[in-house]
Amino acid sequence: MGLARSSFLKQNFRAAAEFAHSNYEVTSTFNRGNLADTAEAAMAWARYRAEAGETAEAMAQIHAAMPENPQDLNVWIDAGPLLAGRC
Repeated sequence: MGLARSSFLKQNFRAAAEFAHSNYEVTSTFNRGNLADTAEAAMAWARYRAEAGETAEAMAQIHAAMPENPQDLNVWIDAGPLLAGRC
């Protein structure tokens, strides 16, 4: 994601979106078991896509990355303090 961020800061939004897409592809291919990482990569890619002018595609991507069952969000919300080392 460093290259995506660097391109974004240089206002090269198309390159940022391409680097974020590559990161998403690697994450989804090699880290399938961790859905949170894949969703995070998809959302980062969507952010850069929106900056590159692909707003509709980015919004659809954000919706697809979110869990279908709202109860799934509770797992992450309840585990938040534990994951942050606050317990």
